[in-house]
Amino acid sequence: MVLSLVLVLAAGMLAGCVSTGGETASPQRLLVSRSGDRSNPVGLSGAVVNGAVYVFVSSAGSVRRAEFFLDRAATGIPRQVEREAPFDFAGTRRHGQAREFDTRRLSDGYHEIAVRLTLSGGAAKKIVSRFRVANESDGSATPAPTTPPSTAAVPPPPPTTSSTVPAPPTPPPASGGFPAAASTGWRPTGVALSPYSGPCDITVSGTVIDGKDVSCATLHVRADDVRISRSRVRASGDLGIVFHSGSDLRISDTEVTAVSPGGVGIAIASWGGVGMTVERSYVHGTVRGIQPGAGTSVLYSYIDDLANQSEAHATAIGVNGGTRNVTIRGNTLGCNAPHCSAALSAYPETEWGPNDNWVIDGNLLNGGGYCTHLGYTPSLGERPNTNFRVTNNVFGDKYFPDCGRYGPVASWTAPPTGSGNVWSGNVDAAGRVVLP
Repeated sequence: MVLSLVLVLAAGMLAGCVSTGGETASPQRLLVSRSGDRSNPVGLSGAVVNGAVYVFVSSAGSVRRAEFFLDRAATGIPRQVEREAPFDFAGTRRHGQAREFDTRRLSDGYHEIAVRLTLSGGAAKKIVSRFRVANESDGSATPAPTTPPSTAAVPPPPPTTSSTVPAPPTPPPASGGFPAAASTGWRPTGVALSPYSGPCDITVSGTVIDGKDVSCATLHVRADDVRISRSRVRASGDLGIVFHSGSDLRISDTEVTAVSPGGVGIAIASWGGVGMTVERSYVHGTVRGIQPGAGTSVLYSYIDDLANQSEAHATAIGVNGGTRNVTIRGNTLGCNAPHCSAALSAYPETEWGPNDNWVIDGNLLNGGGYCTHLGYTPSLGERPNTNFRVTNNVFGDKYFPDCGRYGPVASWTAPPTGSGNVWSGNVDAAGRVVLP
């Protein structure tokens, strides 16, 4: 029998409901509360939730690190990494309150949160909790949301057809040709950087960071209309810039790198925000370059000189699946560290599904085992990427004569299996046609 739990806030009204069934006791569990102070929690496994909730790990005293994942097993790149208690799924505010997880960003139905824990003694542990989101379909009235506007749910953009692909919003670098380290980032703008003293966790919509030298371990963005321009971000955490939530993040004329080469896993990651643009930017010195999310555009930027020494499948730009409406135009993309997979990869892994509606146009590609990996592996249960338009790219010879160590193209899925896919106008460094 499912018991309903009504958590009454001090203010009186509850913004949503949480109900739960029983869960076996454990030294560490995933718990969910209706309050940022984590009061009156219940086990997340079997819970029915709506509105804004707060998910965290119990018995945090014996935990040294927590890596959180949403709707996939605790493998690959985590959505959130916490290195000290309290271990909150959506992160922790400076005053110690948990950040809300807005379930309205998810479809109604069953979902999973997984956490990979490193315990104080060095042992590893994985916890997976399955829960149900019922914002609309359960028939109960849900009061108006209490989350601030900066974290309001943002609907994903509709699919774009090949005839309605948006034009690039900005011109290429004035230096002409493909972007280089010297023609991208903050230096060509002539700005004199000043130290950044603002928050490393941006939650205010409309925030502008311009002409700043940013030394946050990781710069987190959880707001709409944030602008980072003519700046340098030197990260020391697992990630450089993470776009967690909100819409329309624009990173322009900015250098993103690691304080210690190879010490940052991903330079720029879109992990829940919608509509990120990276333009005329200089990304280097990290393990991976950019992980796009829904509605991402990467334009006229230099992403190369990475520092991957141990992790497989590194790329200048890469995703594991389930990513739609991406434009990659006019960039220099390279990856030559020992474990680079490709300059550009879009894996349609089974856990996240195929990618759809990508424009890959006019880029210079170099390095990796192969320069591109855009196909699928049926034997693994993968489905093909669709509506990929790969046009007018140059497969260079900077690192290997044939672009990648083993060639220019690892895999490609032509129509009709790869519905809407187009391969056209792609050449090698000598101007010869490159076929997939």
